[in-house]
Amino acid sequence: MPGGHPTDYKTEYCQRIIDHMAQGYTIETFAASVGVHRGTIYNWAENHEEFFDALNKGRELSFKWWLDAGRAGMMGKVPDFKPGVWIFTMKNLHHWGDRDHEQRARDSFKLKREVKEDGRTQELFDALRQKLDRPQEVLPPDTVRSESDSQDGGSITKVGLISMGKVHTD
Repeated sequence: MPGGHPTDYKTEYCQRIIDHMAQGYTIETFAASVGVHRGTIYNWAENHEEFFDALNKGRELSFKWWLDAGRAGMMGKVPDFKPGVWIFTMKNLHHWGDRDHEQRARDSFKLKREVKEDGRTQELFDALRQKLDRPQEVLPPDTVRSESDSQDGGSITKVGLISMGKVHTD
């Protein structure tokens, strides 16, 4: 790895992050448990497909753990259960908000395109789709929004992934 620190990544971390997060823990607590910064975890996910998949599975299992804990509490199976604390935790750890479930699901998987007219929009979108190794049917047309803006007279294209209502662009 020219100019950089050699990675501390190990393939065994795939199962370890799944097991860790299945107990309701977070990416940050996993990073601390293996002695790295959370940014390193995101770098590993970006550079190692198997770790990316494990991280996403871990997120789902962490979410399930917290849902199960809340359900048990609401059913009286957790002594001194504090619903407000549980809701606060869900909003902060799992980006819950005061929206309906269907809207959250739509927001989680939409692709957003902001385009300044340059004629390359579809070409760039197709390249992104190939890079993500996603078949076209995974991204239905109603999940993509294009906007034109010639404010600066240039032709810039931004493609971003909306995840839980937040736009991520590179």
